[in-house]
Amino acid sequence: MNKKIIITFILLIILTLKVVADEYHYVNLLNGSKAPGLGGAFLSVSDDLTAMLYNPAGLSFSQMNSTASVNVLSWEKTEFNKVFSDGSDFDRESFTVVPGFFAFRQKKNKWDFGISFAVTDFGKERTSTDVITDIPQNGPIPPQTTNEFVYIDLDNSAYKFGLSVSYKYSESFSVGTSLYFQYKEFTTAQGSGIATTIFIPDGNLEAGFNASRRITDLQMSVQPIIGILWHSDKLSLGGKLAYEIPVKRDYVSTASIFLSSIVPLPPQIQPVSRITETSSEQQKLPFELGVGASYQFHNILVSGDVNYFSKVDSSSNPLAIIGSPTTRDLTKVINWSLGFEYKISQDTSVRFGLFTDNANGDINREIDYQRIEDIDLLGVSSSVETSFVGKKLTFGLYYKQGVGDVRYADIRSVENIVGLPLYPDNGNDDIAQAKKKTLVLFLSLDF
Repeated sequence: MNKKIIITFILLIILTLKVVADEYHYVNLLNGSKAPGLGGAFLSVSDDLTAMLYNPAGLSFSQMNSTASVNVLSWEKTEFNKVFSDGSDFDRESFTVVPGFFAFRQKKNKWDFGISFAVTDFGKERTSTDVITDIPQNGPIPPQTTNEFVYIDLDNSAYKFGLSVSYKYSESFSVGTSLYFQYKEFTTAQGSGIATTIFIPDGNLEAGFNASRRITDLQMSVQPIIGILWHSDKLSLGGKLAYEIPVKRDYVSTASIFLSSIVPLPPQIQPVSRITETSSEQQKLPFELGVGASYQFHNILVSGDVNYFSKVDSSSNPLAIIGSPTTRDLTKVINWSLGFEYKISQDTSVRFGLFTDNANGDINREIDYQRIEDIDLLGVSSSVETSFVGKKLTFGLYYKQGVGDVRYADIRSVENIVGLPLYPDNGNDDIAQAKKKTLVLFLSLDF
């Protein structure tokens, strides 16, 4: 088998073994009606029922009893530079309809009680790419045609269901807490390979590779949130502390590798493999500390938040055969958001926001088979709130993008399974540059 074909094949499957759709960021979806338009700068505002997520103390100042919001359309694209052997790029793209946030509130004297359901991450991807290359005859080497291919089917979701309560100590100060149960489900079937046709006078010779991996990762956790809010006609201050506690995990990885060669392979080579491994090891998670302030200038509201996510040291026992880790260290992350609201009339407002969604991964070249993404994202948002059949209707969008590095060293474990040095050291520890961008359209009706 042509060594170039082997190397090309391995470079292809580097892109197909992503463990979680977006475990590398904390601001995957913005929820609610007002918060997305403000870029998520909602800690000190918290005057609708998404306060249960952002700052449960805000329940005491909300005037609504129920809400429903839908992130109508979510589109994401990640571009990887110079992946295929002809130098072309590889693009991953997902397009899906996303549910949002639903909540109900009951008030009793100084107490407010709420129940809510939120979708905090949701993605579907169906990607299939073929690159066909004709290679002319080169001396004694006959002409060839290669078909390099990658396919990815991916479903990712995260749901929160919780109870909230707040207490209004005075006309300007309240405290609150939420307790969420979170369920995350990630399923993917991904594969890649190369099919080569060699043209010779006596007929065509066929050879190639196909490698695939199916991963299911189910995680359950609970998340307590404590919030405080001081609210006045002009200035408002808010804060929250949240911590996600892992409860249960079921991780199953099944890898299949098939190799077809036109020449006999050495006996130590393993051309066919089918490997299933499981893990229940929990990923340690950070605590979040957020502070926010907002000020009302006549008909203009300015709001700003800073959110801190702590560093996490999570040593991992890698899968015994495949060798890739199922947990990882998390770096500390600071995200900020800044929002503006201009009230045109009693029923109509426009909002704009800027926010960051920084990566929690740090590439460590000393970790074998590490898969990590280090792409910091910058986002912008805009929305319009108006009246529709006597109810508050909000529609808008937010967009975020960034450029950074992605490491796919976990693919080197394939060498141990097959028994061949399938590709040489590229001198860069399997680090590639990538660009990510996301667009979400949302709609909310408060009633």
